[in-house]
Amino acid sequence: MKDGIIRIKTDIYSNLVRFLVLIILIENNFFSIIQFPFDTIRKYLIIAVASIICFFWLSINTRYRKEIKSFTKFIDIYITMTMVCMAIHTIYATIHYGQTVLDVVLMSTQFYILFLIYTVLNIFVRQGGDSFRFIRILAYFGLFHTIIILIEALLMNNGIYNFALSGIQYLGYRNGNIRLIISITSIFSPIIFFAFFINEKIKIKKILYLVIALFEIFSVTYFLQVRMILISTISAMFFMWFFKRRPSNNRIIVVCTTIILIIVSIKLGAFTKLIESFSTSGEQGNSTIARLNAIQYFTTYVKKNPLLGMSFIRPYTARLRAIWSGPTGTAYFDDLGYLGLFFQTGLTSLILFILPMIRMLYIWIKLFKNNINKEEFILCTGFLAYLITSSASLAATDKQRILIFVICISWFEYVYIKRHKVKTN
Repeated sequence: MKDGIIRIKTDIYSNLVRFLVLIILIENNFFSIIQFPFDTIRKYLIIAVASIICFFWLSINTRYRKEIKSFTKFIDIYITMTMVCMAIHTIYATIHYGQTVLDVVLMSTQFYILFLIYTVLNIFVRQGGDSFRFIRILAYFGLFHTIIILIEALLMNNGIYNFALSGIQYLGYRNGNIRLIISITSIFSPIIFFAFFINEKIKIKKILYLVIALFEIFSVTYFLQVRMILISTISAMFFMWFFKRRPSNNRIIVVCTTIILIIVSIKLGAFTKLIESFSTSGEQGNSTIARLNAIQYFTTYVKKNPLLGMSFIRPYTARLRAIWSGPTGTAYFDDLGYLGLFFQTGLTSLILFILPMIRMLYIWIKLFKNNINKEEFILCTGFLAYLITSSASLAATDKQRILIFVICISWFEYVYIKRHKVKTN
């Protein structure tokens, strides 16, 4: 503010941050406070179209394009190959299932959202000397959303608030509690705060970051109750700590915290419930049975067409719905992780998911060997560990998690190229 006038920054970085924040707000239904006017399919179509428009806007600005050219070599190849795959799938699914091109596009919008990588990468490149500037925004964004959802869940579970009166999306009930949908920032936020905890040197801040990370883990576990998110988050934290050599006192803190969590979990019977949840008996046995039946059903399509799998189907007719969800109506790709992506896209999944994962693993190994900037490396470790672990049940290429994939790819490319330049200069 100057001379009583509020001046809004209009530089490229500020505009891109506003754009991405708006995308995240749309993705999480504006913190689930208001009811979004579009259904899920159209919501992600809006995000995909916005991502492509922003990509072309950046492309026609020659100066901006040149500034990040060295950062996008792999991304250019990956996006091009992905679009070729999408073109093949669109032609096949349109002809084979009697759908329109729009039907196929609506069911595969997550892969067009990958164009958002250019926007996120631009933000990372333009954030100045502070590499964590935008990452920090995402972390606190996720914390804010977690607090809101936790309050809503507590009110609903105690009969004080009725979800039907709001735009809150929910997944049903489990263990007597409602399951609410959260944003991608809430899922990644505890990992980021744990990285801050490891890297911070001021004791009071370290304690604060650790408390926030644990608070978010317990909160997400309470109102989402997705076992693989809990396992993946804890795994990410473990590997972040393991690959970050710090003074022994910090290791003692982490070990003590881990022991306390294990003791509390045992007392609450969490481990027993977790093990039972993967069996075909118990309260969640039907979920496991449904997954096994889905694998058996989708395998037939991969055998018929190994290259493309079942491909993309919009289940808006009884015939297409029967194909899409199987004879029992309980076969879904979402709960099968990478295996679900493989069933849906066949061998093209090697390009869509495995290729960028190999690239990120390659970058991680390079950073580890060169021992360059451990603060950034530690977050790379957390992101990679989460993606690998969660892929057993939660594919990063699903619509609801594609923004996580976008941020991870962008972060790895940014850190690698930036540190490579530092080393060669």
